[in-house]
Amino acid sequence: EEIHKKVNTPLVLHGGTGISDEQFQRAISLGVRKINIATASFDSLASYAKTYCDNKEKANYFELSACEVEGVYQNVKRHIKVFNME
Repeated sequence: EEIHKKVNTPLVLHGGTGISDEQFQRAISLGVRKINIATASFDSLASYAKTYCDNKEKANYFELSACEVEGVYQNVKRHIKVFNME
């Protein structure tokens, strides 16, 4: 809040891990314009991949890759909603 009051520059949040949706929204209201969500995307990818592998006797590379992309896509889609960027 103090930084936002003193500078007229868009701010960056390096690392969104562990931040609630409400905290993201507050940060945006205080001038944050770039938020890194890589860890959440990687976690989502891993979760989708694990679910895929747990339910397949024999994994297929292309199906697994598509599943991983879907995991990242769903995470980004969720954050777009949280950030009110729809």
